[in-house]
This record gives sequence, structure tokens and C-alpha cells, in this order.
Amino acid sequence: MLNQMTRRNFLKSTSALAALVALSACSGEESSSSYTAKPYGYATATVGSLSIELGSITSYNSVEECRFRITNNSTAPITLTKDNFTAQFNGKDAPFCGQDEMRTDFPELFSQMPIPANGSVKGYVAFHVSEQIDSYKITVKYGGKQTVFASDEKEKSWYE
Repeated sequence: MLNQMTRRNFLKSTSALAALVALSACSGEESSSSYTAKPYGYATATVGSLSIELGSITSYNSVEECRFRITNNSTAPITLTKDNFTAQFNGKDAPFCGQDEMRTDFPELFSQMPIPANGSVKGYVAFHVSEQIDSYKITVKYGGKQTVFASDEKEKSWYE
């Protein structure tokens, strides 16, 4: 005896199929454009009149995205450039990555300049890397002073 297809059975079948398709889209191998967040933690430092927070460091294939929140504690606007930042990953100097190479909705740090007096900005600085990252050292210089963020920092919560 054949079962007759009813409207109710049809809707049950299509909703089960839709759920299966949605679940299969969530699993599987990562594509070449995927990224992984590095569990390096969170650190804060003060350089001159700047309070700098380094949050997540995220890998996008051969790019390391370093997310910062920088607060200007002075009474005048401050502009930072790439000259204020250097980075080493696994002990090797890393060149800057262009903004057009990034696939993130988080803003690029230098496009957030100047930092207003007594204000904050959030943004990323990205660097090219050639291998999987095990350690990092990011140096920020401002006003004749510098601070170094390194991978041995204690983990804390990030602001996002």
C-alpha cells in the first residue's frame, strides 16, 4: 500500500531538509579565507599620554590582525602612523599588510585618526606573516617612549 503525500507530510519533509542543509553549512573544513583567533590574551600599557589596549590577534591565512583600543589622555588630538608600530612574529620582523587585503568589518586603526583629545578609537593593525604564529612582540612608540606587548601576557577579557 502506497502512502499518500499530504500537504502536512510535505511541509514536515521540507522543514527537515532545510534543517539538514543549515546544519551541513555550519560544519566541514575551513576555506582558504577563514581565520582563527589566537588565544594570546589581552594587555594594556601606557605610552606618554596614550593608554593602549591590545586585544585579540587573529590569523587570516598569511596575515595577523592585531586589534587595539587607544585612548588619548591629552588635551590635543593625536595622530598615529605605521611609524609608531613594529611587530615580530616567531622572532621575525613582519611588514605591514594593506587595508585592501583584509576581510574584516572591524575598522583599520590608521583610518580612525586623529584620536580626539580625551577620546578613544578602536581598530586593527595588520602584518604579513609566513608561518603559523607561536609568539609575538608588538612595539608601540609615541612621544619618545615605547611599550612592548608580548605573547607571555596574562589572559584577560577583551572589550568586544
